[in-house]
Amino acid sequence: ARGIVVVNSSGNSGTEGMVFPAQNLTTGLFTANSGLLGIGSVSLKGMKSSFSTYSAGMSLTAPGEKVITSYPDSRLAYASGTSFAAPAVSGAAALALSTGAASLSPANIAANLRLTATPSPDLLFKGKLGQGVLNVGAFVGRYR
Repeated sequence: ARGIVVVNSSGNSGTEGMVFPAQNLTTGLFTANSGLLGIGSVSLKGMKSSFSTYSAGMSLTAPGEKVITSYPDSRLAYASGTSFAAPAVSGAAALALSTGAASLSPANIAANLRLTATPSPDLLFKGKLGQGVLNVGAFVGRYR
């Protein structure tokens, strides 16, 4: 309602059913293109991370394993979780917004993230990992 994109982690239980607020995508409170996004984690090969929650209502996935992140005492460390996959999607949305393109509504951004996702190679979870894996180049290319 406020015209923003809200990117949420799906959860790290490894089971079916996303956590709040992403779970609202499965309740009918939010449409798939509302601007609310539920993001799961995959490996660099596009396979579902063992810890990633999954759901038929999930929006898409992004790499969330062994992500280099800041750590206390000015160090860097590898970390894994859907909380590391979601920021990749947030960053892609920010890149699109930075173009100043006319068609930057939450619905447009959510739809284009899905449309440009690379299909998931993980057949075990077919239909439960959203529209595929984040493809930043293809997504941002729609706003150039």
